Amino acid sequence: MERGKVLSLQSHVVSGFVGNKCASFALQTLGIDIDTINTVQFSNHTGYATFKGQALAPELMKSVYEALVENNLTFSTSHVLTGYINNPAVLSVILHIVKDLRTRNPNLVYACDPAMGDNGKLYPSITEEMISAYKTQLLPEVTYLFPNQTECQFLTDIPLQTLDNAFEAIDKLHVTYGIKNIVLTSFEEDSQSSDESYLFVLGSQYNKENQNADRFKIRLKKIDAYFTGTGDLFSSLLVGYAITEGSTAKLSNIALKAVSVLQAILKSPHNQNRPMVNNKSQELNLVPCGDLIRNPPEGVQEFTLESWVTSLCV
Repeated sequence: MERGKVLSLQSHVVSGFVGNKCASFALQTLGIDIDTINTVQFSNHTGYATFKGQALAPELMKSVYEALVENNLTFSTSHVLTGYINNPAVLSVILHIVKDLRTRNPNLVYACDPAMGDNGKLYPSITEEMISAYKTQLLPEVTYLFPNQTECQFLTDIPLQTLDNAFEAIDKLHVTYGIKNIVLTSFEEDSQSSDESYLFVLGSQYNKENQNADRFKIRLKKIDAYFTGTGDLFSSLLVGYAITEGSTAKLSNIALKAVSVLQAILKSPHNQNRPMVNNKSQELNLVPCGDLIRNPPEGVQEFTLESWVTSLCV
């Protein structure tokens, strides 16, 4: 079966797994062709004491894309995946690329991980101008959106303290921007009654014609470790399984598979007792985990899935 090709516009590091390094490994392991435009080229991720490299200037990014088009190398591009963007000019180039590809393939799928912050705070490089550009330019073009709790709050201006708040924010993204598929990649309730050893992955698949949303929540136990690149890997797995499962697959099943694989990778012996970077995080060790991506684990897992359909009031 022809699976098309993914164009991924993300950061690149020589050593380690973040951004396009995660996307390339995950998607190629699943047998999916991927082209990458590296928004930055760094020695390693920025959590180290030292990193060196440079960002790709927006005009060069556009030039690289134009050369692909001129050489007819985008004829099979079916998906675009983007991650961390810290420059409004880069965001404008990405918007141009998505719109241009859609003139060639109206069914192009755009998957966006709006990597802007975490733990209630924006990253230092993310400005109000960037948030506004996401809302007014990128979000109306998105097919799959993968925000975390913090990013969802800033994109919707809704404080996410309860599950009801979270689904209210997801519904707002559906209705305001027409986004069909949304996965809230991590959510913790701000409640005295909540169990702090668990978190949720929440999602919703929107049918604009009948105004219904197929919602789900996955409850999973936290892992007592912090790895850099897990968000990039999770987004890549979601895109990968969306492709391999086919266009009729339920988003809840795609998310469950991605969660299962990500948990298995983090718990695998290959990722136990990894060296700490500046006493903050560990590097992912992905290469030995290819079989887990190809053959997701089955059997008893430490998480539960609930799904239901609801009608949105527009």
